Amino acid sequence: MPIADLRGKQVNSVYLYIGDAVRWDSMPDDLLNAGLAVKSIASGIHSPTSIASIVSGTYLPQHRVEDFGDRISEEVVNLLQMDDVETRFLNTINNVRFDSGDSKSPIVDTLDTTLSGPEALEQVDQPFFVLERGPGGHAPYNRDLTAKEYFESRGQADRSQFKREYDEAVAEDVDWFFNRVELLRERGLLEDTLVIYVSDHGELLGEKGMLAHSLPIHPNHVYVPAVFMHPEITTEIVRKRVVRHVDLAPTILDFLGSDVESVIPMAGRNLTQQPPAEHGVTFHKSTKKLSSTTVRFGATGAWDSNGGYVFCESGNTKQLLLAMKRLLRLPWRQYARRNLIEYLSAYLAHDRVYGTPSFDKEAAVGYLNEIEESRTPVDGNESFTVPEDRLKELGYLE
Repeated sequence: MPIADLRGKQVNSVYLYIGDAVRWDSMPDDLLNAGLAVKSIASGIHSPTSIASIVSGTYLPQHRVEDFGDRISEEVVNLLQMDDVETRFLNTINNVRFDSGDSKSPIVDTLDTTLSGPEALEQVDQPFFVLERGPGGHAPYNRDLTAKEYFESRGQADRSQFKREYDEAVAEDVDWFFNRVELLRERGLLEDTLVIYVSDHGELLGEKGMLAHSLPIHPNHVYVPAVFMHPEITTEIVRKRVVRHVDLAPTILDFLGSDVESVIPMAGRNLTQQPPAEHGVTFHKSTKKLSSTTVRFGATGAWDSNGGYVFCESGNTKQLLLAMKRLLRLPWRQYARRNLIEYLSAYLAHDRVYGTPSFDKEAAVGYLNEIEESRTPVDGNESFTVPEDRLKELGYLE
């Protein structure tokens, strides 16, 4: 893999941009051709789980982040807590870059870090690790509305309208990303900086009668772009092997020469020394209120570049109750109701195979069990309270 060619070069800083909710098949051509583009597998299907995997090199059973109210385990690596380089977390999702007010997101506490403003990229000194999270293709695709307002205002919209507006939102965010890269160029830092664009998860745009990103797991939640950019990286598109979220932390640590101790070893590969993996896995856990009862939901998946297996950990009764609640409560309920049979069938499928993975169901179960066996104890991380009105404002609460 060409990224290995950078080993030994003068790369002392990393700028990692996470475009929220960007699907692999919706990546604009200018981004696809900007560097080494690799079809990637998300570790989760929403931001808290996935971004925790990106900064720790571990999966949900190790970092223990299921939702925004969970703080990443102290027993795993956290790139944002490196001592020997300057670290910054920029959260320009929710259009923070256009608003100087208080727009703190709960993800800041999830990652056990502090928030810097967009101007930090103009001020940071090498060596540095800067993680910036942008809106990507996260709803609302029309940035003038909240997610709830957006979906409710498009009750009669068809898939083509959602796809068009989603693509426009992704393109707008990619333009912002390229502006940030140009800023690094103007500061004379690109020669020494590895730039990485990745997404935390994908998005459904009408598939299975659903929109946005939530259970059940679908390939378009999982397949996301990763693009590695540096003057000495050859432009190439890799589709046959995969980069996983958990591969980013060990690779970044190697470039920065940082030695971060942790109780739980990283699950990913150092891509400067090892080829990309042939498969990856995805975990999702959530707790929902159904009537007066709190119910646990979970699903897992194992994937290669051609497809994978999804395993539902909740019985059909729970799944059907969740589906019915969402038909009443979700902002995009009108779309689901118009595609009711397809929508309900997705919830009632217990296990499912997508595409043509190169491994069988038994192997998929083995990949997942291997990760589960190194699960961190429940008391390995902290929880904190996130106000419900804040989650509703951000579009995360049903």
